Amino acid sequence: MSSAQDTLLWDGVLAKYAKPHGFDYPGLLADREARRAHRDFVAQLATMPEEAPLADWLNAYNALVVDAVLQRFPLTSVREVPRFFRSVKYQVAGKKRSLDDLEHGIIRPRFDEPRIHVALNCGAQSCPPLHPKAFVSRTLDATLDELSRAVVGDPSFVRVEEDSLSVSKIFHWYSEDFEKEAGSVLDWLKRYDATGRLDRFTSATRLRRLPYDWKLNILPAR
Repeated sequence: MSSAQDTLLWDGVLAKYAKPHGFDYPGLLADREARRAHRDFVAQLATMPEEAPLADWLNAYNALVVDAVLQRFPLTSVREVPRFFRSVKYQVAGKKRSLDDLEHGIIRPRFDEPRIHVALNCGAQSCPPLHPKAFVSRTLDATLDELSRAVVGDPSFVRVEEDSLSVSKIFHWYSEDFEKEAGSVLDWLKRYDATGRLDRFTSATRLRRLPYDWKLNILPAR
C-alpha cells in the first residue's frame, strides 16, 4: 500500500535538523517555516489510514516524539514528563493514541519486524539517532538494513572489549523480537555485522548491558 503521508514535510525537517550526534530542537523551534511544516505533518497523522504501511507508522512515531519534546522544551530528558510514552497522546489514524500505543499496540505486533528498533527514536541519547530522511515504503527494507549495520557497528550500541560483548539495553528489552527473527540476539547482531568482529562469540557468550543514557538527544552546542 502506498503512503498517504506528505513525507516531503517531515523529510525537510529531518534534512535540516536530524544530525548524527543529536537533534537540533532549538534550531527547529526558531525556524518558523520548518516548524509549520512539522506541525502540518503531525496534523496529517490524524487522518492517516489505520492500514498504513510500516514506513508511515515509523514516521508518525518519530515526528510525534519530536513534537512532544518541542511543546515542553526546554527539557533535559523525556523522563521529566511523567509517563511520557503513555500520557502524551495525539490523534493518529482516527484515534487518540500514546507513543506506547503506536510502538507496542501497532508497530511491533502488526509488522513483526525487529529492525524497527534501529529506526524508532525515543528522544534519548542512547536511542539510535533519527534517520535524516523520512521513511518511504519502496526503500524501507534497504534503509532498515543500512540502519541495522550502523547500529551493530557503533560501539555505543555493540561494544567488544577483549573477550566481552556489551550491547544496548534495547537488545535486552526487546530480546524476544530479535530471537523470533534470528534465533538469538547474537545471531541477529552477526547478521548485520559488516566487519566480522562478532564472529568469535558463540551462544555461550553472555551479553552484558551497556548503560542507557536518558538525557535528551539534543545536538550539542557548538
